[in-house]
This record gives sequence, structure tokens and C-alpha cells, in this order.
Amino acid sequence: MAGIMSSFVFSSLNLMIAIAGVLLTVFTILFAWTDIEVKRREYLILNLAYVFSFLIVIFSQDWLVFFVAWEMVTITTSLMLIWRGKELATQYFIVQFLGSSFLLLVILVAISQGYTEIQAIGDTWLQNLFIFGLGMKSAIFGLHFWLPAIYSQASVIFNAVSSGWVVKLGFITMLKLISKGNNLLLVLGLLMAFYGGIKALMATNYKVLLAYSSISHLGYIAIGIGSGTIYGYLGSILHIITHGLAKSGLFLGSANLIKGYGSSSIYEFKNMWPRYKMSSLGILISFSSLMGFPVLAGFNSKYLIKYGFENGFFFSIILYAASLLTALYSVRFLYWGVFRDLISREKRDSKLSSGQIGKSEYLVLTMIIVLLITLGFYSGTIVNMFEKIEFQYNFLKGFLEVSAFTVASILILRGISWNKIPHGTGPTLDKLFNNINRILFKNGQFIYNLVYQDFQYQLLWIPIFLVILFLWILLM
Repeated sequence: MAGIMSSFVFSSLNLMIAIAGVLLTVFTILFAWTDIEVKRREYLILNLAYVFSFLIVIFSQDWLVFFVAWEMVTITTSLMLIWRGKELATQYFIVQFLGSSFLLLVILVAISQGYTEIQAIGDTWLQNLFIFGLGMKSAIFGLHFWLPAIYSQASVIFNAVSSGWVVKLGFITMLKLISKGNNLLLVLGLLMAFYGGIKALMATNYKVLLAYSSISHLGYIAIGIGSGTIYGYLGSILHIITHGLAKSGLFLGSANLIKGYGSSSIYEFKNMWPRYKMSSLGILISFSSLMGFPVLAGFNSKYLIKYGFENGFFFSIILYAASLLTALYSVRFLYWGVFRDLISREKRDSKLSSGQIGKSEYLVLTMIIVLLITLGFYSGTIVNMFEKIEFQYNFLKGFLEVSAFTVASILILRGISWNKIPHGTGPTLDKLFNNINRILFKNGQFIYNLVYQDFQYQLLWIPIFLVILFLWILLM
């Protein structure tokens, strides 16, 4: 028993992260419970297996246990997608498995270099390999292509699970591997913050907007870890938690909207406030947290990350510009969904009845709102659990900054007619997989007819091939 327990580390960081992950999962289970009319027991067992798996990922310091547990996370989340459709679940699983293939190879390289357990890595080149090894699963810039495509078609429950927690696991691992900063991660984080923000501003589908928003805010986490400063590091830990809460509020809050309006288009969310007051409030508070409003949780995490660059004028300007992008896409959605009708005092489609929200859904949204506000006041207590630092939040400065971003966003959006972009087709992985099938079919028709009916599954042999290749290199 002692030997097994030695493979796990129950540090304050791991415990706090684990509590946050379990809490977010409980929220999604409670919220989804009334919508799941069949196989409730199977759904609960699946979620318990998912929780058990990601807890092992968080606490484990043994590479083999860590990798197997992460693959269990992939399998359980893929099975969650089956409720939406087998094809989408298959696409998600294959993309994640490709990420696992490279991650397994990187782990084997790390072991060969003497890193026999999960610990801080001093070699920059090996850190960079892990950034890309973890990148597919955590939507690092350049490997993020799958996230908007999956989120646009998946249920908001799956999206809340994935955006709120699953994609964070790679960054939680980076916290353990990269303790003194990494320039590659810093640059990728900056690219993610800007790219995700710009794409979110251009999105017309609410779920796609939140997908790109997730990429942008994962960029903040990458920036904090890559900065090499204690403030950035602690800010990243806090942002993993605060962003998870806010994004859960945004996805779960939209469940009744999408069902009631029969659409994910932000232009169809009419009279949100009178019809869906609780959902609207949850979305409003969550977006405000992402924007960094003082007294909300997101302010503290973003402020810490920015504080790490207080003496760096160039990086400070870049982070302020990224914050303006967050304000732009947040204010744009809130205008179309909430404030346009309140300002005009017109009730479009007034024949529509008020949306009904279940007791468990109401409870979950209330708890998310309360936690976002509570962490806004007491996040310093959480930070001090990891590191005692002399630091004081400047709420007045934060209030002036976010007020300036909000006013600037309103002026910019009014100048471009609130950025009403024509509807377009949502992102999808179908084209990518169709092209893969076409190329494989063209160059291997004989094998295709002889062995496989679907060449996508051949990709699953890649990990075995990489292991054999690596062992062959070691034996040479």
C-alpha cells in the first residue's frame, strides 16, 4: 500500500486543483440530470470514472500511471460525446489519441534523460517537447483546430466539462514541469490570447464564440506559466480555477437559451433578460469575470498575471490589448443578447413564453455566481496557500481599467454597427477527416479493401509504431 501511495503527491496545489475539478464536475452532473431521461445510472458511472481518472492525473508523479489515467479521461469524455453522436465522438477520440501518441514519445524521451517521475524539468528543449506533447489535448496555438469544431456540435454539458476542466489538465501538468518560465510557452500564450480573442469577436455562433474565448484565456494561463515570475505562476493557478467557473457558467447558462430559441446564433437570443433571468444573470456575471471586473474572481487571476509584467512595458501593452479584445467580444454578445432589447424597450417576438429553468439548474447557476463573487474577495487566501507573497490588489486601478475597456468597446462596436457579421457555416472536422480518408484511399486502395473499411482507425496504431521506433533507437 505504501508503495502505491508513493506514486502520488498530495500537495496543497494538487489538493486545491482537485477540489476545483470535482466541484465543476458536480455542477455539470446536477445541471444535466433533468435532461438525461435514459441511462442515468450509466451517465453517473461514466462521470465517476472520469473524476477518478483526472484525480489520478493530478496527483500522480509516476509517468505510466499518469499516462494511463489521462487516456481514461480521453475515453470517458469520448463516451460523453456519444450522447450527441457517434461520428463526433470518433473524431474527438482520434484527435486526442494523436496527441497521446506524441505525448507518449515525449514521456519516453524524458525517462531516457533521467526524469523518471513527474518533476520540474531543467532542459529547455525537453520542456518545449512537452509543450507540444501536451498541446493537442490542451489546444495550444497551432494544435487548437479541433476545439471550435467539436464545441460547435457538442452539447453544452460536454463543452462545460471540456472547457471548464479537461483542457486545463495539460496546463496543470505544465505547472509541475515548468517552474522557471519558458519563452516558447510565453509566445504561444500571447498568440492564443490574441487569436482566440479576434476569432471570438468574429463568431456568430455562441458555442463557437465560447470555444475561441477558451483558447484566448488558456493563453493567459500559458503566459503566466511561461513568464517565469512567481506572480504569473500563481495567477495561472488561480486562472485555471476562475476560468473554469466562468466558462461553466457561460456554457451551462446557455443550455436553456439554445433549447428555447432553437438556435445557437447570438442574433436569435432575443429578450433574454425577461425570458431567462437566471441564465442571463449567470452569463452576465461570468462574462464580467472574464473581463476582469473587480470583486469577481477573474479580476484577481488576470491582475496577478499582468502584475508579473509590471516592469515590462511591451508585455504590459500586449496584455492590455488582449484584455480589450475580451471586453469587445463580451460586450458584443451582451448587447445582442441582453441590452439591445432593454435599451430599445422593445420586446421582439413577445409571443414567446418565459423559459422554464429546473431547480437543480437554478441551484448550479446560483452556486457559480456565489463562488465567482466569493473568490473575488478571498482569492488572496487561496494564493497564500501556495506561496506567501507581499502583494495587494489595486481594486481602484482595476475598476478604472475595466471601465475604460468597457467604454472603449461600446464606442468601437457602435462605430461598426455592433459588428453584425453574416451567418456562416460553423467549424467542423468533417473536411479534415474526409481529406485524410481520400488521401489514404488514393494511395492504399488495395490495403483499404483488404483490411480496413475506415482508414481513420489506422491512426490508432501510431502510438505502437512510435514505441517500437523509440525502443529500436535505444537499442542501436
